[in-house]
Amino acid sequence: MTRGRPLAPNERQDLRRFVSETLVPGVGLSLMGFGPRQLATVLSALASLDCPPPSFWMAEWLQHFARRLETPPPQPLPPLPWLLASAAAAHQQQQQQSLGGAAGSAVLDRCEQLLRGASGGCGGSGSVGGSLPPAAVLLGPRELSTVLWALAVLGFRPPKVWLELATAGRRAAAAATTLVQTWPSPHDLAMAAFALGVLRFRPDRAQSLGLVLAMAARMADASSQDLVLWASALARMRLAVPVPWVGAFLVASSWRLDAMPPLALVNWIDAVARLRTAEPQWLRDRRAQAAHQAREAYWREWRRRREQQALLQGRDGPACCGGWSV
Repeated sequence: MTRGRPLAPNERQDLRRFVSETLVPGVGLSLMGFGPRQLATVLSALASLDCPPPSFWMAEWLQHFARRLETPPPQPLPPLPWLLASAAAAHQQQQQQSLGGAAGSAVLDRCEQLLRGASGGCGGSGSVGGSLPPAAVLLGPRELSTVLWALAVLGFRPPKVWLELATAGRRAAAAATTLVQTWPSPHDLAMAAFALGVLRFRPDRAQSLGLVLAMAARMADASSQDLVLWASALARMRLAVPVPWVGAFLVASSWRLDAMPPLALVNWIDAVARLRTAEPQWLRDRRAQAAHQAREAYWREWRRRREQQALLQGRDGPACCGGWSV
């Protein structure tokens, strides 16, 4: 997701007041009836609007999202999540067009129009703007990456158990198909990896393997920004990546370095410098065998010297003591 011209302080204050006083309370009353995708739409819209919700509202959102991952309700998309998403889209459109001071008021006007056009109340099945997109109860990789990205942008760090539950669906999908098919695009993978790195999440062995394999499978199609985000995320999560993966990553990045902006190039160099590499299993086994042989050789030499010293003491002991005998 791209960000355009930032709003002026007064525009941002008006927009935050409108969202927090009008939209967020209405959505909060309907969180219990939302499915995973509806909840993801709400959070990504708030992140796009740069309007962090209150802590108690966010705690309730995390709780409902975790429950819906286990038992999602099959129902149509209510109007308020789509309303928030439309407001966020209008906000981004105004930023991209750079309409100056009229941007904030235009977004508020668009929100008011959507509110007047919404039917069925909070949690009803009315439509906004004619029709609503179909609601899917399962959380796809794009929705998951959007949720993680929104949490990172809004500055909320959920508990580790929540992150493990949210990413468990990707792990189950990987076990059902193949590890490299769980993330359809390099951009979604970059968003998820970036967010997990910002949230300081340490995936387990299976998730780490799936993440690295997915990156390797999409390395040829990744943009320079995706590559920078991948390396930064792996460095932040302190994951040990295989040496061949690092080699392929450097090759894929080599012909993109000239086109990178200065800041992206600096971030790429810093991320590569902080990457951790994992030794192959055969090299770890050989290193462990060499260490074991070195320890055995040390103790053999130690026992030999002790035995030699004992023999010398036993041979010279009576002669020395005889000089002191009476």
